[in-house]
Amino acid sequence: MQMFVLSLALAGIALAGDRVTFADDRYSLEFPQGWKKGQAPSAGAEFARESPDKQIIISVNRTEIPKGAAADLEGTAKDSAAKLKQAFKSDKAPEISEGGLDGCEARFVILTPDDPQAEGAMGVFAIFVDAKKDLITLRAIMATPITEENREATMKIVNSFRREKEKSE
Repeated sequence: MQMFVLSLALAGIALAGDRVTFADDRYSLEFPQGWKKGQAPSAGAEFARESPDKQIIISVNRTEIPKGAAADLEGTAKDSAAKLKQAFKSDKAPEISEGGLDGCEARFVILTPDDPQAEGAMGVFAIFVDAKKDLITLRAIMATPITEENREATMKIVNSFRREKEKSE
């Protein structure tokens, strides 16, 4: 029986995702098993990870917020939405919503393709997180049609955002 419990525990460890820390280990995200390092689509990215089927790439950028200043999440989200609409030549306006991640205020920008069932059309999910000292940008670029597995994995990655050192400082 002990061997069975030990086997289950080891299997759980083997299937665990990859928690990636960034910005001097102040923040982290957890990626499912099988996600590999990828080429970030934007300059200055901390890092990028790609889904096993290469349908999604998630990149992370960090912008330091000067002492005494505050992040303009609403302005950043609106500016990003306009740029995404133009870059992806979309007829639709991206959706902007408010929320939070790990106790930080956030804005979510979603641009779905004009035809979300079209093979190879591109969509974007951008999240801007006010971590007080830094503005963290998580950007997922996805090829359609998006599988349920990839949608769930992306949401788990986003929801895994953690402030590591910020909570204790």
